[in-house]
Amino acid sequence: MTFDPVVFGTYVIGTGFTDGDSIATGGLSPYIRILADTGNQPSDVTITYVDQNGNTAEQTLVSTSVPASSTAGTFIKISLNGGDSGIRDITAVSITGGTTGDSFELTSNNEGVGKEVALASRGLDNAVWEDLDPKKEDSLTTRIFDDKAHLGNSILTGLLNAVTPPAMDYKLETEVITIDCMTEVKNFGFLSDNC
Repeated sequence: MTFDPVVFGTYVIGTGFTDGDSIATGGLSPYIRILADTGNQPSDVTITYVDQNGNTAEQTLVSTSVPASSTAGTFIKISLNGGDSGIRDITAVSITGGTTGDSFELTSNNEGVGKEVALASRGLDNAVWEDLDPKKEDSLTTRIFDDKAHLGNSILTGLLNAVTPPAMDYKLETEVITIDCMTEVKNFGFLSDNC
């Protein structure tokens, strides 16, 4: 599932920042989306934002660079301060460098793209299917193995767990020796050559 991007605002070098939308809870990853091919001067973007916890007026400590001659439609992830994972709103933008007329959006870049999609899952063999977050042990997922040995062990374990041995009776045959001269053994403790 993906969500429509939230456009926090736009910026045109020479004109300034135009405020856009915000969200009430949570936090989205902010991006710069180039609206038209930029000029031959790079720019550095610093934003003031409301973080994922609602803390206001946080200014990025590190600016995000927009390369010269960037192509329209390019997304550049905005660096946030340590401990912040997303934003609710952008309240101000400052630019150093760039070419007059360069324009871009400050957006969330369609949250959900590239994330795991929750699968219908069940906890027990007889349980009803539920629409929950996936469980590692019973969801259909892609697995990545570090090496061939790990892959081989996984396949072997899965194969051994899936195979049921046939129901068979096994008979161990042994040789039975009968001594004919039992009396001689009892009387003398050994067998004579005549037995």
